[in-house]
Amino acid sequence: MRPTDVSPFIGAISAIRLSNYNSYFSAVDHQDLYACYQWNGELSRSFLPLIHLVEVALRNAYHRALSAHYSQVHTGVRSDSYRWYLHTNFVRNSQKSLEKAANGAANLPTAKPDDIVSKQTFGFWTNILAEPLTPWGVVLGSVFPNTTKSWVHGRNRDFLTCRKRLINDLRNRISHWEPVWKQPDLMEERILRTGSSPLRVYAPATTNPAESIARLQLIHDRTVSLLEMMNRDLSNAYKDSYSYEHFVWVCSEAGLESFRGYERRKQMSMTNAKRSFSSIMASKSILTVTNGKTRVRIQPLG
Repeated sequence: MRPTDVSPFIGAISAIRLSNYNSYFSAVDHQDLYACYQWNGELSRSFLPLIHLVEVALRNAYHRALSAHYSQVHTGVRSDSYRWYLHTNFVRNSQKSLEKAANGAANLPTAKPDDIVSKQTFGFWTNILAEPLTPWGVVLGSVFPNTTKSWVHGRNRDFLTCRKRLINDLRNRISHWEPVWKQPDLMEERILRTGSSPLRVYAPATTNPAESIARLQLIHDRTVSLLEMMNRDLSNAYKDSYSYEHFVWVCSEAGLESFRGYERRKQMSMTNAKRSFSSIMASKSILTVTNGKTRVRIQPLG
């Protein structure tokens, strides 16, 4: 929520960081500049519920599928929670991550598999298809049951890795408090391999707020699509949630303009609020309404 005097915040934020906002959004004054900074923060926060859903769903889906496969192979009995990572050949960073979760390589064979899996980062699952011993053409069908893609084909597995990298890159940008509106070239969802043609630019780097909004809407749509490939019910539940509605509003030109056109009303009686409700709805602005000691924030959803 924006204070009446933004100068302490402007002074505390680095000049270099704010200069990027100033030029990109063509801010007219400090109030406008701070509004754009606020919008980026709210936009970042509005992405997190979806990213968290995907991260948890991805982790659990991989764990169940890999447990089922490797438990059947090595014990003859299918299990939803098995030490499948003892039968794989991960790259060094991924292997070290597993060992760290067990407090040392010596403890990995006896540690509870659920504990080990729960401590793996999004990056671990993003790069898991680089593991060479797992028959991914079979296992991925259980991880992503709601798609007609054949995971036997390497190009489809590369698409999947690229999609996860897109989401993980945004997750990292948000966690490091970097501006999410600043988006680089978006490349086609293909991995460059020896002998393959150069990657095609699907969409060039964003140069203005409208392009940033369109790019982030696209990333959101691709993230929802990945969630739906794993769990259609969970995807539908998300699209029926406040989190979805809030993102759709924040990640729009109307949402940005609401932040830039913010109003603060120190007092508004219940009677006046009722009389002004239609105009408040039409304005699509963020309003702070006070009634005695009660303060209410009115925020549009679309």
